[in-house]
Amino acid sequence: MRDWRFFEDGNLSCSRFELVILASQRAYDLQSGSLPDVQHEESDKSPVIALKELYSLSMDYEKLFHAAIRRIVHFSGSGYAGISSDSGAARPHARGLVEHIDHDLVEERDSEVFSDSEFSFAEDEGDE
Repeated sequence: MRDWRFFEDGNLSCSRFELVILASQRAYDLQSGSLPDVQHEESDKSPVIALKELYSLSMDYEKLFHAAIRRIVHFSGSGYAGISSDSGAARPHARGLVEHIDHDLVEERDSEVFSDSEFSFAEDEGDE
């Protein structure tokens, strides 16, 4: 697996998808009672603290990423996103889907398919 570093000589080296997944999971953990690992302002919200922690490079990013995947599996089939909590068939399907997504992400990350240099938003194109 590649090293989870966000900046190498000022360039983003992970995909935006990975950054959002990691930051949202860490913000969820902070909201659930985890203590912050970095100094922060009293007025900082959990997403801001999560990003500061990610950029400090002091976190176990693989563990955080897999915690996010487990949370997705846990909440799928439990009444979220219009899925009935009585639907026993939804959970195995969701678990298989997430395992497939996780496998694809690992393959893409390992083969360097994810590259921010190939991706741009429409509003970014006018800025160049």
